[in-house]
This record gives sequence, structure tokens and C-alpha cells, in this order.
Amino acid sequence: MDEPKKTIIAQSIPLVERIENEQDYYLLAQSHTSNQLQKKITMRIADPAQFDLFGNGTIASSDFRLFIRGYRGLVNGVNQSAAMLLDSLMIKATQDGLQSTLVNLPLTEYMSMRGMKDEKETRTQVKRDIDALERVSFEYKGTGKQRGSWLKISIAGGTVGQIKNGDIIFRFNQDFFDSFRVIEKPRYLYMYFPLEALQGI
Repeated sequence: MDEPKKTIIAQSIPLVERIENEQDYYLLAQSHTSNQLQKKITMRIADPAQFDLFGNGTIASSDFRLFIRGYRGLVNGVNQSAAMLLDSLMIKATQDGLQSTLVNLPLTEYMSMRGMKDEKETRTQVKRDIDALERVSFEYKGTGKQRGSWLKISIAGGTVGQIKNGDIIFRFNQDFFDSFRVIEKPRYLYMYFPLEALQGI
């Protein structure tokens, strides 16, 4: 049975602006590409035309293509909890200034972000969600000097995600981080992401 979709309302803001009640939000790096990824990553793949001979799934639009390696091997596809783990890891990376692709997110902090109480159940879910995220890659049309070219990027890069010494450890692909950069200016854009948007799954 499909999990219910959770409506996430995030307000996009310039770096210099602030909103009231900032304590009710996380700051999260964003881009047009990451917004596309967020919309499509949990979409169900059922049409036989979306699969290749090896069970890899594809979701395509005019300017974005999502690939999930071994999709048929996932019980529920890339589900909402995996998308929330991705958001949580990116929130942590944003807090650290996107200075390192290696993110260490304490399991207790993640449980607090998600409103989870059972550590054993959380560990099981995180391991399953890491496996799903490591299967995801996408293509998008470049801008600037790369305008019109399709750029392919994996979310994960290098170190296999794991839970070690009480921390969720995940290595992002550097190209994934670079996809957040504003090409014309050497900076990132951010959104205010409501705390409650991570709760309930």
C-alpha cells in the first residue's frame, strides 16, 4: 500500500532576507535541480516502458531525468522516508556550509528531527533508505557554458553510507553539491524548510 504523501511547504528566500519565527525552520540549500529531484524521487514507477532489461527505472521530463538502479529490487521504491533522510542530510550539510561532501549526522539528532522514538526501528529504516539513495542518479540540462548539455549526477559518491559510532555517515557526490551553485555567482540559494515537514513518516 502506498504511503500517504505529505505536503511540504518551503519558502524560497534570498540570502539577505529573514522571516519571522526562524526557529520553526531549517535552512536548506536549494536549486531548480534539487526541487525537480524532490518532486520526482518518490514517484512510483509502474509502466514497463520505464524499465530496462536489468530492472533499472527511469522517470523523464523535458529537462530532467531520474534514474534508480535496481528499482525492481526495492520493496516500495524510493519512499517518503528516504526522501526525508536526504533532506535531513542536506540540512546538516547546509548547516556546515556545504564545505564537505562527507556528512556525519548523529542518529539521536536525526531521530529528534524526524520525531522518532525507537532507535532499533530507526536504524533499520535508515539502512534501507541509504540503500535506496545510493541507487539514485539524475540528468539535467546545464546552464551557462554547459547550456543545452545533459549532465548526469549521482547523489552518493565514494564512501558507502552507514551508521557508525552513533552517527549516520553519508558521502555526497561533489557534482551533486555543485548542482546547487548559482552559475553566474559563486554562491548558493537557500529555502526555509519547516521543521514539521520531517515529522510523521
